Amino acid sequence: MSHSGNILEPEVIMSCVHQVMKDSSPPAPHPVGVFTAENRDTWATYRDKLIGLGNEETLKLIDSAVFTLCLEDDQPTDPNDVTRKFLHGEAGRIWFDKSLSLILTGSGNACVNFEHAWGDGVAVLRYFNEVFANSIDKSVVHPSTDVTANAGNVRKLEFKLDQEMKDNVEQSVKKFNATVQSLDVDHLEYQKYTKSYVKKSGMGPDSLMQLAIQMAYYRQYKGTVATYESCSTSAFKHGRTETIRPATAETKRACMLFVDDHPIPSTEELKNAMLACSKKHGTLTRNAAMGKGFDRHLFGLKTLVEEEGGRVPELFTDPAYQKLNHIILSTSTVSSPAILIGGFAPVTPDGFGVGYSIEDSRIGFNVTSYPPARNAPGFIECVTKSLDDMYEVLEGRNPRKP
Repeated sequence: MSHSGNILEPEVIMSCVHQVMKDSSPPAPHPVGVFTAENRDTWATYRDKLIGLGNEETLKLIDSAVFTLCLEDDQPTDPNDVTRKFLHGEAGRIWFDKSLSLILTGSGNACVNFEHAWGDGVAVLRYFNEVFANSIDKSVVHPSTDVTANAGNVRKLEFKLDQEMKDNVEQSVKKFNATVQSLDVDHLEYQKYTKSYVKKSGMGPDSLMQLAIQMAYYRQYKGTVATYESCSTSAFKHGRTETIRPATAETKRACMLFVDDHPIPSTEELKNAMLACSKKHGTLTRNAAMGKGFDRHLFGLKTLVEEEGGRVPELFTDPAYQKLNHIILSTSTVSSPAILIGGFAPVTPDGFGVGYSIEDSRIGFNVTSYPPARNAPGFIECVTKSLDDMYEVLEGRNPRKP
């Protein structure tokens, strides 16, 4: 926007971007942006010190931006490398305090890296789809657009740092690098069957994906664990999300039939187990979407009693409640032709972050973990086996028989 609050013409914005891209100066030796990935209290302390060093105007300019635009020179093609570039990037390259950051690679791949407190997948998906459609149907700049216009709005921001703050940046960079290096990433693009095929089989597509996740974990670790799936409650005013709990008695029974060593079940028995999982998952999803889940209700009660200084009921300190909320399998799906890949880190040190989608052209998984507690590549292998086995059943064959 201009200083008078008017939206700049697309040609001017493109000229500004072009001017930034032509800047040949080296990267800042002490990238202050790495502080936004720090512990919140640590970053608050550093921010006060930055203001004391004369950086208040610079911080205000950054704070006033609706979002940040991150222009990357490299061109990752491997999905795992793309995930790392867009999820965390290099130290100081993403200003994580923003509601969202737009990241563009040298090959033109684009990403929205967004902070979750302000909004959820439904809002971000709407933004994805609008931008995707407009860029195709209503594009306003082209390779032939003149970029010689005066880009007077471009101004390079530089921070004033003393030796203490430089040392703090260096320590934060080391901490950042150690954290991202501890994260493992792996993906699966599966094309043996797709969304329309699953629907025709009588199963809900999301229920099949969640069963594949449960079956993969059971195959890998011989157990079931607390599982989270986000469900939008946008049907309500100010609605955010409710939790679907995909790990059920039905999924456990199906996992045992498909994986455990016991008398080989019939193909019909396996199919019926899958359909039972689908029916149960559909009920849980509808209840969550209509505000009939239990997670947010209990969380609200717990928060209220804590804010009012009351005695927290024993329910919330019970080991069963603690285990229920130590999420090992954190899962989320956002499907759209506009999205190539999406993902997030685990929410617990011994958990998995499972991004997935099922579309008319493919099935996709993007999984993260912190080894050695969990093994993302091993999980992907087990997901593949689970999808293959369920395909055999849907085709009328028994994967348990030679």
